[in-house]
Amino acid sequence: LLGVVFPSYSIKPASPHTHSPSQCAAHNWGAVQRGFRALGIPQRLAQRALLEAHDESHSFCVLVLFYFLHHVSMEANFTAEFAMDLSSDLQEFLQSFDSIRCLV
Repeated sequence: LLGVVFPSYSIKPASPHTHSPSQCAAHNWGAVQRGFRALGIPQRLAQRALLEAHDESHSFCVLVLFYFLHHVSMEANFTAEFAMDLSSDLQEFLQSFDSIRCLV
């Protein structure tokens, strides 16, 4: 999703042919974290432990983050309503100039 929303920021995933599954996960997660840092997206918005624990609320918020940024990048006046509550951290980020700043 990072590459879809931010096409200029590409992530080269680890090859499953040369890495074990745990090495692939560590490599790929490190690439996502570096991308978040480079783009100014707070890392607390996508916490690996919560995603691996299948935390439904956190997983939903991560999807909303990418969904919202993707649509804002295509249409400046984009608005959305979501069926589930968003975390206060995500709400704060999406309503801030930082969410726009990461797109430019």
